[in-house]
Order: sequence, then C-alpha cells, then structure tokens
Amino acid sequence: AASYLWNFGDGNASDQEVAFHTYDTPGSYDISLTLGSGCVDVTYDLQLELEWPVYEVTFDVVDDSGNPVSDAQIMVDGTQNEPGDYHFELYQGGYLFSVERENHTSVSGNIAVIDEDMAVSVILPYEGDLFTLTFMVVDDYGWDIPDAVVTLNEQEYDPGHYVFENLTPGSYDYIVTYFDFEPVEGTVEIVDEDVIVEVIIYIGVGTNDLSKQMFQVYPNPFSDNLNVKGDLVIDEYRLLDLSGQLVRQKSLEPNHREISINTSDLQPGNYILRIYAEGKWYSVSVIRVKQ
Repeated sequence: AASYLWNFGDGNASDQEVAFHTYDTPGSYDISLTLGSGCVDVTYDLQLELEWPVYEVTFDVVDDSGNPVSDAQIMVDGTQNEPGDYHFELYQGGYLFSVERENHTSVSGNIAVIDEDMAVSVILPYEGDLFTLTFMVVDDYGWDIPDAVVTLNEQEYDPGHYVFENLTPGSYDYIVTYFDFEPVEGTVEIVDEDVIVEVIIYIGVGTNDLSKQMFQVYPNPFSDNLNVKGDLVIDEYRLLDLSGQLVRQKSLEPNHREISINTSDLQPGNYILRIYAEGKWYSVSVIRVKQ
C-alpha cells in the first residue's frame, strides 16, 4: 500500500503503517483502516470494546468528635450520590471530591485510585449545637447501680461514667453491662435537646441463684431468723418483698461469710433475698411463715 489512514473512533487518526494509540476512557469504538494504492482505496472496519477495571471507593465520614455522620452528601468529579450513599465505582485515576452536610463545615480533597478498592476517611467538623446524653441505671428492683459500664458507639467507658457531653445530633448505639446482670443494648437518637436514658438491668438467668451457688440459706421457710452461710465473703444483703420494696438492707464489714437476719417484725409471705459477694449479686426466693 502507498498510504495508510487509521481512524481510531475517538477523533484521533494516524497515517503510520504501524500505529499506536492510547484511549482516555473505556467504551465502544468504531475503528477503520484505509489502504491507498494510488488508484483504489480499500477500507477495513472493526469495532473495539474497551473495558477498564472498576474499583470500589467507600467514604467513612465522622464529625470532629469521632461520631459517624450518616447522611452527608458526597460529590466525586461531578458525580453526586444521594445523601448517605458513600459508595462509588471508579476507574484508575485522580479524582476531586467534596463532602457537605447541614451544620457542618464542607470538606474537599483529592484521591488517587490505583489498582485496588479503597476507603477514604473524612472528618466533617460540626458547627451546630451540642447536647448531653445521660444514663440512669437501676436494677429490676429500682435500686441505683452506680458503677455499670456503658459502651457508646463501640467505645467502652470507665464504670460509672453515665454522662456524655458535647454530642452532635445522630444515632448512638449503647450497651450497658454490670457483673452477672444481663447486658442491655439499645439505640438512642439525639435530635435537638439533651437526652436521658433509663436502663433497667436484670440478673442473668441461672448464674445468680443462691440455691445453686456456694451458699446455704436456712431455714426456708423461716419464721424469725433467716441465715446465710457460704464460702464467699458477703459484702451486702438486701431483703425485698414481691413489690420490690426494701425491708432489710445492710452493708457488712470485710470477711463475713455467715449472716443472720432478724425478720420477727415482717409479715408472712414471699420475699427476695439478694446477696452481694465478691463482685456479684445472687438472689433466691424465701418464705416467711408464722411462728
């Protein structure tokens, strides 16, 4: 052939016999090669399907206190997802992104997608009002528990830490634990005011029964005196009626492994005896009868 004309289908051409061309974007391209002999031109057509690897890019957005921001608006190179949609499918290359949300300072930056999926962490400073979240923790008899452990948004705090200040609006997952009591889980929503959450915790089933532990409770039924004896050091006892009213309570000096509770003034009926020994609560049903 006397001449060559390549048409690459993207507006570019070449008159070289052996042509090299780089495409900027994937897609479908109609390519033609026209061979000229000086008398007759012959054209050959072909179609090229060009696919590039696509990578998952996920944004992790938190405020300046570390709390997740779930409904920010993200734009990547002119492509804007719905609020809260933090996932993009991108080709290799460099991209400009911006993140916005009401009452927050907008953030922009650049990312480079190379050859793998990636996560992008963004801190979106909060500019609105801050609020306080307070937990009130009681047991199933209404007694205050002063030293339960609260885990808020997967961060565990010291026992008794019940007040969380300077929180931004949003959803907060919590878990409240206390020795052998059943954990309590929940979610609290902070909107535009301080929030108080009352948590009632219950003793774990099967782990706290005095009759199945290292204690003797006798006699049961009882008349005047109720006795407890065991191998564990007893720190405190509480006797409650079935309405949850406390009828006897005493904190003991160290090294008590045996106690006697005078109940001569109590009415006959069913009661709950609770023993706090070496960091755990134990309970058992007891019955007072007439002498």
